[in-house]
Parts: sequence; C-alpha cells; structure tokens
Amino acid sequence: MAQFNSNHVVMRDRRSARQLLFYVCFFSVFRNLLVLTGPLFMLLVYDQVLMSQSSSTLVALTLIMTFLFLMMGVIDHVRGRLLHRVSQRVVARNQNQILRAGVLQRVEGHIDLKANPVKILDQIGHVVASPGFLALFDLPFVPLFILALAFFHPYLALLAIVGALICLGLSLLGQPMTRRQRKALETKQRKGFALLDSVWDCADKVRGMGLNGPLVKHLENCRVDMMHTEAIIADRQGGIMVTIKTFRMFLQSAILALGALFVLTGEISAGAMIAGSILMGRVLGPIDVLTGHWTALRTAIRNWRVMQHLSSCDEGHQENAHREDVKGPLLVQGVVAHPPATLLPVLAQMTLKVPEGRALGVIGPAGAGKTVLAQVLSGAWHPTSGDVLLGQYKLHQLTEAARRNLVGYLSEDAPLFPGTIGDNIAGFVDGAKTGEIIDATIMAGIYADIAKLKDGFNSVIGAEGPYLTPGQKHRIALSRAFFAMPELVILDEPDQFAQPQQIAVLREAINRLREFGRRVVVITNRSEVLSNCDMIVMMEGGQIRDLGPANQMISKYGGVPIESQPKEAAE
Repeated sequence: MAQFNSNHVVMRDRRSARQLLFYVCFFSVFRNLLVLTGPLFMLLVYDQVLMSQSSSTLVALTLIMTFLFLMMGVIDHVRGRLLHRVSQRVVARNQNQILRAGVLQRVEGHIDLKANPVKILDQIGHVVASPGFLALFDLPFVPLFILALAFFHPYLALLAIVGALICLGLSLLGQPMTRRQRKALETKQRKGFALLDSVWDCADKVRGMGLNGPLVKHLENCRVDMMHTEAIIADRQGGIMVTIKTFRMFLQSAILALGALFVLTGEISAGAMIAGSILMGRVLGPIDVLTGHWTALRTAIRNWRVMQHLSSCDEGHQENAHREDVKGPLLVQGVVAHPPATLLPVLAQMTLKVPEGRALGVIGPAGAGKTVLAQVLSGAWHPTSGDVLLGQYKLHQLTEAARRNLVGYLSEDAPLFPGTIGDNIAGFVDGAKTGEIIDATIMAGIYADIAKLKDGFNSVIGAEGPYLTPGQKHRIALSRAFFAMPELVILDEPDQFAQPQQIAVLREAINRLREFGRRVVVITNRSEVLSNCDMIVMMEGGQIRDLGPANQMISKYGGVPIESQPKEAAE
C-alpha cells in the first residue's frame, strides 16, 4: 500500500521560488511608497503652487511627478513578470510529480480527486499570477496610508479604518451566504458534465438506441437546475458587490466632506483635504481587488493543501529489477485484495503458481474476481495482504519502470491514448526500438492493418487520425502487452472482437511467449484460446473453485457456458 511521508514536493518547490517572491516584496516596498506621489503632488499644488502663483514650481513638480509615476509603472510591470515566473516555476517543477502521485492516489483511493491534479495545479498557477495574489503584497502597506491620513487629521484616519473594516466585513459575509449553494453547484456541475461527456463520446450509440431526445431533455433539465443555482449565487454576490461599490463611493465623498469641515475650521488645508481623498482610495484599493478575487484565492488555498497531501504520497520502498535477474515462477501467495472503492475483499486467500514458459488460463462467471486478479498481477492494485512475486521480486515493491519492463498487461477495456500508434504500442517510452514495435504488432495480428494506413505507425489515435474499428484498437492494445516480450504477460479477454484467423494468431503468440520462457496469464472463457494453456483455474466468488490441466478442464467445462455451470461441477 502507498505510504505517506513529510517530504513534500510542493514545499520544496515553494522554497525554490522564495527568491523571486523576495524580489516581489522588495519592489512592493518601493511601489507602495511611490503610491504617495499622487497625494503629495496634490498637497503641494494646492498648498504651494496656488498660493505662490509660481509656474516654475508647478513645472518642476509635474516633471518629478511624471518620473515617479513612470517608475511606479515599471515596478508594477516587473512585479507582474516576477509573479508570472513564480507561477510557471511552481507548475513546471510540480506537474510530473503531481500527476504521478495523483494517479497513485486515485488508484489507492486516499484522496477523492474530483479533477485532474494538473488542472488543479494550473489553477494555483493562474491565481499566483493574478492581481488578487499581487494585492496580498500591497495589503501590508494599508497602515502606511492610514498613518498618512492621521498625519493630516486623526478623524480622517478613523473614517478610513472604519470604512475599510466595513468593506472587508461585507466581502467576507458573501462566503457563508453562498457556501451551501456553491457546494450544491459543484455537485450538479460534476454530474452534469459527466453525463454530457458520456453522451458526447457515445453520440453514435446514443442515436442508434434512439436516446438522443430523452438524453438531451435530461441534460436540459440538469442545465436548468445548474443555472437556477448559479442565479442564486450571482444574485447574492452581486448584491454584496454593489453594496461594497456603493459604500466605497460614499466613503470617497464622505472623507471629502469631513475634510472640508476641517478646512472650514482651519484644522487642515485644502491640499490636505484632496490628498486625504486620494489616500482613502489607496486604503480601499487592495481590499477591492481582494474582494473580486476572494473566491479564486480561497479555492487556490484549498487546492494548495490538496497538492501538499498529494505530493506526500509515494509507493514506499521500491526496488529496481533487470530482466536477466528475474528467474523463477510467478507466485501468488495468500492474496486478499479489493478495489479501492470497496471494503469487502473480492479476492480471498488466492494462491497460484505459473512457472517459466507456462501459460495459465483463468475462467469463471461474471463477478468471480478475474479482472481484480489481473489488476493485482499487473501491479495496478496492491493486495491488502499476501504477496505477488515474479521470481524473487515482489511486484508491488518494484519501481514503475521495472514493472513496465517486466509486465505486459492487456486490460479488459484496453484503452488507447492520444498519440501515434507507435507511441501507444511502446507505452510512450522514449527510444523505443522500431523492430520491437513491429514484432509486437505481428504477434497481435495487426501489422498488416497498420501498414495499410497512410502514415503507418505514425498515424494518430483520435479524431484527427484514421478510423479504427474496435477490433483494431483492441489488437493495438494487445500489441502493447506484447511489446519487448515482457517476463509476465497478463491478457484479460484478449479474444474480444477476434475472428477465427485472429484467434489462431493469438494462440501462436501465446506459444511463442511460452517458448521464450515467459509466464502468461490468460483470462477468457473461449476454449480455442484456453487450449494453448498448460493449466486452467476456475474462479468463483474471488476464490479458486477448481484447478487442473487445460485438456481436463476444457473437457469438464467445454460446451457449457461458464456462467450457467452448476456449482457441483466445480467442486
């Protein structure tokens, strides 16, 4: 099973970006000092230039003000670029580790990942480069502007403090008001998009079954329900945002009115009144930006914690293994296993042995645990207890690269991935030998079909590539299991879509694997394929109900569908 440790990849990368964040802080100090340019300029114009009627002073002040604002613009641009670099560094250095850990945790079921972890990491990167994150560097300087207001008059500073607290309180109020609706919306969106993707991916089948109208109507109802929830959230958030905006405009006028009162009483100058109004805008500026980006920032903080937990997962102690060192049989010793989403074991005390150069057939009714056995043998799922040994090595303790070299696996659904046919057969491994790719396709009986394609092995899997039948896709996946003649080959329903001539090719491939001393496990109920096995086990209820030589087992169960075989016959 996966283990947790404190060696967080995300934390290490945060330290690597610390230097850039230090520069952002450094430039933020000067940027926020330069923000005082506007208020000081207005103060000097009203209190010095207008009083002295000196045009030369106005020109000098204007030139200084222009230079300082230019410098502030340059610093703002530099800060934005630095944060963008921080964002890129965090994403670039984490995405490989996060995706690998995400796949592991998705299989192990430690964390309920509702989205691709790389997409979550991208969201964090976008927030880091956003104005909302930049406003966090400006927020500590708000007391500086309040202090400047206090220099003009304490009541001006008091009004700024009260106004800022009210704006901040209103922005925070919006979160609990919409928390329940947001959670409901996330659930509805997840279900709705899953349904939409399934309809989109199976559009031809949907049309063939005559379900286009009902499913579209169902999708419409889902969308209407989502839009209703979105409207509730938008109404509540919109009301709060309008309130904050209106209150801020009121504060800008209120501080002018209060400043005017103090001008009339002779406590401050007219220039201080105008400068105070500008400073009020600087006090509320970062709060306004944070209010607009508050939801994204909260989501990023939550996702950051998920990434920390995610990156802390590894597969414990792992060994490397070279093919020439793997000697001995495949041993399944007292294995108990269950899928991550279930608690009850599907495999119970499973014990098997497949010597070198031997093939084992696995038969049984639906739900017998055959596919779970294949998943455990391939290393996709770790056993709850017991061990799976290939020679002297425990499969679940091998590195991923070692398992890839030692184990070839054809799953029941046999997925292919966007990329070329050659990449899919070679498992997207760099430096794959063309000869091994061709040899694998010959063993799977798909070489002639690929050779007929315009781009051959460079043909792209997907909408941009040529049309491939389900049978051709399945045989390409079968080629991937045969690629480089691995020490252990697990074939789950390899005869799907197979015609008689393809069955013959499959039997030849199994024989060839046996001749080369490979261990083969074939899950199928077709006697034509099983006849090439040495032994056959009959599974039922996650246990072995019968075991014997292939000829004996085929004679015992041949001609009768396994699903309807009486239980007495297996005892």
